[in-house]
Amino acid sequence: MRFSKMRVISGIIGIILIISIAGIVSFLVSGKATDAQKNGPKYKEFKIERGTFQVIITANGVAKPISRIEMKSKASGLIE
Repeated sequence: MRFSKMRVISGIIGIILIISIAGIVSFLVSGKATDAQKNGPKYKEFKIERGTFQVIITANGVAKPISRIEMKSKASGLIE
């Protein structure tokens, strides 16, 4: 196969263009990471104190058992 000079030159220019775009994208992505590092992490500091931990949850509804059982005695009559 014979390649013309224009085809070879356009291939080289295409490769250079792809490498340039990849370099620009990597530069921009790394620049965004440094901006986040400049601002620093966002967190709050609290003084820890000993105490009780309490969570109150309210809900409406009916409590139903998972399984139902019947209890019977072998003796007849009233059990006291």
